Amino acid sequence: MKIVIVDGRQEANYIINSFKKNKNVLKVINDDLFYSEYISKSNNIEVFHGDATKKYMFEISNIMDYDLLISLSEDDIKNYVVCSLAKKQYRVKKTICVVTDPQKVKVFEKLGIDSVVSSTYLLGESITNKSSIENVVSKLIVKNDEIILLEIKVEKESNIVDLQIKDMNFPIYGNISCIMRNDEVIIVSGDTLVLANDILYIMCKPEDEDNIIEFIKGS
Repeated sequence: MKIVIVDGRQEANYIINSFKKNKNVLKVINDDLFYSEYISKSNNIEVFHGDATKKYMFEISNIMDYDLLISLSEDDIKNYVVCSLAKKQYRVKKTICVVTDPQKVKVFEKLGIDSVVSSTYLLGESITNKSSIENVVSKLIVKNDEIILLEIKVEKESNIVDLQIKDMNFPIYGNISCIMRNDEVIIVSGDTLVLANDILYIMCKPEDEDNIIEFIKGS
């Protein structure tokens, strides 16, 4: 089996060592220089140091048509982006990622990640549990600065509260991929009603980010 391991620290080292025993073909990408060198020396394997959300990292590591990618970053959104990029542009057959926020398990599975594991339970205290579903906007670059994923909470003062998607004149340069409402993931349609405290997952280009945020936050 051909496997890509992205990011992670001791857990990445353990997984790499386990897969190595079964003579799998491994590619390792890690954005931490210290752990890149540590993993390389510990496992006698080449490690590509860099950010796997950047398209060139997958190109220089040559992971096209690999069987499996496992993303172990402490950043949940980064894990989603890495898996999505691998599947859509590099035809990786199956993707697995960990999340620190258990609420994202259903979201990421709905968005196409094959297997999502909450690191809160899997890794315990080795990864600090942090929720990014707060009154903030989370984003990460996808596809070499061409697209970003925004995660935005709808405040009760927003103009779009209690409106259906089709009635809110949502900007044509953005796309609401899904909504997280309490523990439920909702794939949107024109009739979907947006409520206060909904978490919107929106795809757009970097140059449109500010306008999207202003539209959602507007009151």
